[in-house]
Amino acid sequence: GWDENRWAPWRLAARNQFGFDDAMVNTSVHGGTDLGDAAWKGFDVKVIDGIVNGVAGVAGRLGDLSRRVQTGYARTYALMMLAGVVAIVGYLAYALSHVGGGL
Repeated sequence: GWDENRWAPWRLAARNQFGFDDAMVNTSVHGGTDLGDAAWKGFDVKVIDGIVNGVAGVAGRLGDLSRRVQTGYARTYALMMLAGVVAIVGYLAYALSHVGGGL
C-alpha cells in the first residue's frame, strides 16, 4: 500500500484531490496577493496618497501666503479686520438691493 510508485494513475490523482487543492491555492493565495498588490499600487498610492499630498500642498501654499500677510503689527491686523467688515457689509448691501430685500 504505501509504495506510491506502484499506484494507479487515478489513485495518484485522487491523492492530489484531482488538482483541487492546487487550484484553490493558486486562485486564493496567489490571486489574492495579485489583487492586494493591484489595490495597493493602483488605489492607495495613486488615489489616497494623491489626495493627502494634494491637501498638504494646498496647506503649504496657504501657509506661505499667510506668512507674507502676517507682519506682527497690531495695526495691520486691525486694518485687515476693518477691510473684512467693510467687505461683508458691502456684500450684504449689494445682495439685499438686488434680491428685493431693500428698504
